Amino acid sequence: MALRVESALISFHLHATEDPEKVMKSIEKILGVQQAAFNIQKLEGHFGNEIASYTAQLEGMQAQGLFELVVKSLPQIDKHELLASFEGRVERNIFLYLRLDKQKLVLGRIELGESDPIKLRFRFPKTPPLELDSFRVMLT
Repeated sequence: MALRVESALISFHLHATEDPEKVMKSIEKILGVQQAAFNIQKLEGHFGNEIASYTAQLEGMQAQGLFELVVKSLPQIDKHELLASFEGRVERNIFLYLRLDKQKLVLGRIELGESDPIKLRFRFPKTPPLELDSFRVMLT
């Protein structure tokens, strides 16, 4: 049984030293999310450096497609990590949080990462609740 995703939130930061065009082309090509879907907010870092905050909200089939793509594309070691850390990635049995390595994405790979990540929050229906067994099926 496939898990049904209601929505997905994608967020990340780009620092002044990063090439926004390069990152956005990678997101469009690999994750299938168009640049037009993102809201961009300009921020100022602690030392006055410019930071751009990107967020996009996906609904329905677009969110479902992103979830399936990410889960299918992760290397086996990352799938094992997801299963091992499942409890810490789920909130209220409806939200699943993942962090993708932004630099690896630019290189064409979907991998988990904690440092300067692309953050994903997937929302699932309240019924049936998101549980480890149903998630495990998706990863195999």
